[in-house]
Amino acid sequence: MACAVLRPPSPVAEMFGRRPAEPSAGLPFLPATFDRLATAAADLRRFLARVHFAHETVPGMMPGALYHPTEVFDLAKARYELVWMPLLASENSASPRKLAAPLDVQWMHHLHRLDPDAYRIDCERAFGRLVDPADPFLVAGDGAPSDDQAAESFARAAWNALAPEWPFDLEDALIEHRRRGGRLPHSRTLSFDSSSCDMVGSATRQGGFLWQVLPSETYGDEDFIRRAARRYAMLVGLWRDFPGEFLVPTYDQDLVWHAHLSVPSVYEKEMRTATYRDAIAHDDSVNDRTPGAKLEVRGRRTMELWRTHLVTKLPGAYSNLQECRRLWAIYSNPPRDKSFGMSILELELRTRNSNTQLCKSLSTRPLWILTDFSTSAKPMRVTGLNPSARKRY
Repeated sequence: MACAVLRPPSPVAEMFGRRPAEPSAGLPFLPATFDRLATAAADLRRFLARVHFAHETVPGMMPGALYHPTEVFDLAKARYELVWMPLLASENSASPRKLAAPLDVQWMHHLHRLDPDAYRIDCERAFGRLVDPADPFLVAGDGAPSDDQAAESFARAAWNALAPEWPFDLEDALIEHRRRGGRLPHSRTLSFDSSSCDMVGSATRQGGFLWQVLPSETYGDEDFIRRAARRYAMLVGLWRDFPGEFLVPTYDQDLVWHAHLSVPSVYEKEMRTATYRDAIAHDDSVNDRTPGAKLEVRGRRTMELWRTHLVTKLPGAYSNLQECRRLWAIYSNPPRDKSFGMSILELELRTRNSNTQLCKSLSTRPLWILTDFSTSAKPMRVTGLNPSARKRY
């Protein structure tokens, strides 16, 4: 399945329709699942921001170093494969502890889980079973306070007991790695290999995905995220009813989908129950938006099914027109965010190649197109963002 938004030609009113609120009747998940997915999506968004701004709190780390095959990226991948995954596999699966992973390691685990088929293959080859995260977005070791001190303490103790030659904190790990001339410490743990997944490609694409879900006026709003969870459930309903279709999610649905993928065993179980088949595969490598390309063609097909199928079964399946106008106002005249010293839109524009083309189109394109920036964002250094401000995202 694709992981990007198409460029629909329809006006906002036609695309989003008229409705007071999205219904829960007929959707493939229980209300408690909506709540859990909304919470996980909010946690994921904050985690992505923390990864992006890690260079602010980790001395010696360059901006964007976790998006490309750099020294930091390669070290993070080694720490993930040789320490963290064997550590998780050694935990008691019947009564798992909550553990806060080092930020760089949690990032690698997140990228790997975004390809559920590859993740299962690699886990079963190494451990004979699927290994879930101790907590998918809880992190430590990046110079910023952890959200759960007990989980950080447990993780540090388990890490040091298993691999004392590997520093837990990323700053210390970089210092030791450079002192050793890039040679990795001897590993005493089981071998784990993530080669079934394109980790570098996934990292690059996810580096661009952050900017689609960064604006705090929209994705930071709890009601918006809850509606996104319901809209994702509607998309799952289309997967159930049209099993042969390649469907393209919108960015809000995609955020929730990524959050759902964060606990592999739960994702597989819930998707089998919801769609009556194997869990839906996730493919974020389909990014060509040119006319006639797979993303554009299947995106239009997704819109067609959304309008003709969902509206018939779920009256009011479109988004609220008044809400769209509110979001449009935010994007066309965004407030300045004090944490950055520039508007969210300005920040996004500075990370894009086609700034001129985008600026010319702001006053004429509907909201879905406004949020459809290129995913080839350039790494950018944003200074002055302290941990408390960063945590807001």
